[in-house]
Amino acid sequence: MALLAAVMLTAVAAWTITSLYHHYSDVIDLAKLSELSANITHLDETLTSSARVAALSNDPEWDRKYDEAAKEFAPTWEQLKRELARNELGIRTGAADQADRETTRMEREALALAGDGNTAAATALLSTDRYREMKATFGQLTSVINQVVREHIENGRERTSRRNAILIGTCLLLLPLFVISWAYALMALHCYIEARDRAEQSVRESDERFSIASRATNDVIWDWNLADNTVWFNEALQTNLGYSSWGMVNITRWADAIHPEDVRGVMDSIRTMVDSDGQSWAREYRFLRGDGKNYAYILDRGFLMRDADGKPTRMIGAMLDLTDAKRAEAELREVNVQLERLGRKNELILNAAADGIVGLDLDGRATFINRAAAEMLRLSMNNLRGQRFHELIHHTREYGKAHPFEECPNMRALRDGEMSRVPNDIFWRRDQTSFAVEYSTTPMRNESGQLVGAVMTFHDTTERLEVQRMKDEFVSIVSHELRTPLTSIRGALGLLAGGLMASSPVKGQRMLDIAVSNTDRLVRLINDILDIERIDSGKVVLTKSICNAATLLRDSIDVMRPIADKAGVLLELGRVESATINADADRVIQTLTNLLSNAIKFSPSGSAVTISAIHERDGVAFRVKDRGRGIPADKLDSVFDRFQQVDASDSREKGGSGLGLTICRSIVREHGGEMHVESVVGEGSEFRFSIPAALLEASGRKPGAAPRIVVCDDDPNLREVLEAMLDGYGYDVRTAEGGDELLRLLPSFTPDVILLDIFMPAGGGWETLSRLKNNPETAEIPVVILSGIKADEMAAPFDLAGWVNKPLDERTLIATLEHALGLAGRRPRIMIVEDDFDLARVITESFARHGIETCHAATGREAIALAREVTPDLLILDLVLPELDGFGVVEWLREQEKLCKVPMVVYSATDPTTSERQRLTLGPTQFLTKSRVPPQEFERRVVDLLATMTRTQKEIAHVA
Repeated sequence: MALLAAVMLTAVAAWTITSLYHHYSDVIDLAKLSELSANITHLDETLTSSARVAALSNDPEWDRKYDEAAKEFAPTWEQLKRELARNELGIRTGAADQADRETTRMEREALALAGDGNTAAATALLSTDRYREMKATFGQLTSVINQVVREHIENGRERTSRRNAILIGTCLLLLPLFVISWAYALMALHCYIEARDRAEQSVRESDERFSIASRATNDVIWDWNLADNTVWFNEALQTNLGYSSWGMVNITRWADAIHPEDVRGVMDSIRTMVDSDGQSWAREYRFLRGDGKNYAYILDRGFLMRDADGKPTRMIGAMLDLTDAKRAEAELREVNVQLERLGRKNELILNAAADGIVGLDLDGRATFINRAAAEMLRLSMNNLRGQRFHELIHHTREYGKAHPFEECPNMRALRDGEMSRVPNDIFWRRDQTSFAVEYSTTPMRNESGQLVGAVMTFHDTTERLEVQRMKDEFVSIVSHELRTPLTSIRGALGLLAGGLMASSPVKGQRMLDIAVSNTDRLVRLINDILDIERIDSGKVVLTKSICNAATLLRDSIDVMRPIADKAGVLLELGRVESATINADADRVIQTLTNLLSNAIKFSPSGSAVTISAIHERDGVAFRVKDRGRGIPADKLDSVFDRFQQVDASDSREKGGSGLGLTICRSIVREHGGEMHVESVVGEGSEFRFSIPAALLEASGRKPGAAPRIVVCDDDPNLREVLEAMLDGYGYDVRTAEGGDELLRLLPSFTPDVILLDIFMPAGGGWETLSRLKNNPETAEIPVVILSGIKADEMAAPFDLAGWVNKPLDERTLIATLEHALGLAGRRPRIMIVEDDFDLARVITESFARHGIETCHAATGREAIALAREVTPDLLILDLVLPELDGFGVVEWLREQEKLCKVPMVVYSATDPTTSERQRLTLGPTQFLTKSRVPPQEFERRVVDLLATMTRTQKEIAHVA
């Protein structure tokens, strides 16, 4: 109650004091109004005067002086309007305010005119009725204010006296109560002040902690006031991002610093968080650094504060600079890419190795394997990884006994830390088959020298052991074949040397015949062994030239006729077609004589052996047919093997080493052909082999057509010899005694080449050559000079196809003629770029029938590597290839001078578009789709294109 009374007394005292205060305040305020009104009138007159003086005097600083006067007038005018509104005197200032703005505008215009030197116009503007009217309106306000103030003061004097008496009395009566009330009020005020001080102290401490935290952290701290859209940043903005002028800024400046590609996403994420009543927000974006050029990667996180109604009021957050982390992340990615590339490279190296490679951990389990190891073990890589290698493929010894894990050389290497090498062992496959291996196991250690595993490398030695077995068998057979005749020779010669045969000349002769026969046998064996080894080792170089098949047959028959006559066997020349081959003549004759020797050996007396040569599509087929006992079917595949004979007694009865057919097949294969045999027991056998035909399409002739040659020489004997020689090589030959006879012959017989002597009495060679070259109808005929003078001793007046010196060398003459005819070039070569090995094999076989050489690449990069080594005459290209597709191959070929115009057939399952075809075109190019063009049609088109692209006779003669 005391408190309530105190409060009531305090209220009364407060009302009394307030009434007194308001009374005297009104008086003071009225006086203040009067003073302000007078002051405004003075300032307005000063402002008007400043404007007029500046306008009339053309003062250069008129603008500054007017502005100084206006700065003093404006706040006083605003204060007067506030006082009028607070005292509620009913005095409106709207018209005066409008007049103030109007006059100010007119004065500004006048000052501007004066500043431009138009003083008259400025003076006229300040003298207008409108200006005076506005000034009068403004002056009326001060008059009204003074009048109202005087009325209030005069009317309130009596009221003021009565009120003062009442208030003074009331104050005296309530003075004790006032004292008590004030005491209570002061105590309450003291408590309020203490509470406020504590609150302010708490706020200051909180602000200090926030300030210290914002200065101490490396992160950029920001405080966003959503009410006025201002953002405050701490000093880390300067330290981390290079800004020096930011403290409190507008939110738009922060948004402008966000990367244009990120700003929308940032704003949308903030808006989404606010709309979804969220509290926290985080976003990565790029923020412009203080240099205005570079961006930093920022992780920004913020927390939203809301008022009691849930309305967002403030958002505080921190910006973390992730630039270094992003750079480190990019570098780590690059390192990972490099490691991945290195891993792929190592994997390629491992997979390219021919030996099997297996990584083992300390328990002997496979950690990695290469492709060769998986293929040899016939297991996938996944089947081996993680498996204990010994138990998987090394569990049993060669003789079937179990192989203990503890005795495994791999585990011994892991246990002892030393390399283990095993020259001969076996590995088992899952299908219980085994193969011989040689392997070594090398321990692996880390940087600290600790043993971490081992690497085992192995390779299949089955083939090597088989070669060793064959070598041993070969040595055994050769030893037998050598020692047997040597024994006979040694015995026979021993008897003769001992004089035991002196009493019997017939027996002595028989001993000599045995020695001679066995000596011949030894010579043949040694020659055969040397031949087969040279051929197998690749040391025999074939000396190829254009050969006539008929001539080779005749030469072979001439060699074997004495042996055939001795055996009572007739040698017949069967069907012989005019055909040429590009071959080593001596080796082909060796093959034919070997076959004839075998045929004579196994033919009964009185029978015939037939030899023939037939032109076929892929070359020339040679056949040797006898009417002997024949070969059993189970022996047909083995007769070409070394030391293999149909009957073991043949080597004793018929002679021979058992290497002849092996040598024959090797020679044929060196020429790119193949040898076969067909036989019927009791009826005879036929051996056949093919040699690719010489390509004659370049000179416009079909295979088998005889080339035409005119021999022009004044020596009749030489003409006869040359005619016989060239006829033997399959040429169609005409002769002429001199130049005049040659020119008369040409209209009826157009030769492919002219063989011309330059020293002739009837029309000299040079004169004849000049007449030939100056005649358009004969100018293109190649001319080969035949002379006793060397080419470098005489300058030829025209281009020649060749020069042959007398005395003649047959091989040189034929080679020169073939060059002139365009027959001495190599077989055409096609490069097949196809990743399907089966299809590539089919294409290769199909072109082999045409005598076309092929080479194969399975990937784009293999094709580029192969093209660096060989220059193909035509390219067959698939588009979808591993490593590098067909487009990449063509782009590389276009940059190569020798390959940019090579003819090409694009043979792919895809159908290229028009633009793709333009990208794929090299030289003459055809596009064939695998699913639409059958193999036969594909083969025909490729062969036709190759024939079309073959050099013409004129180009070949010019090159020669």
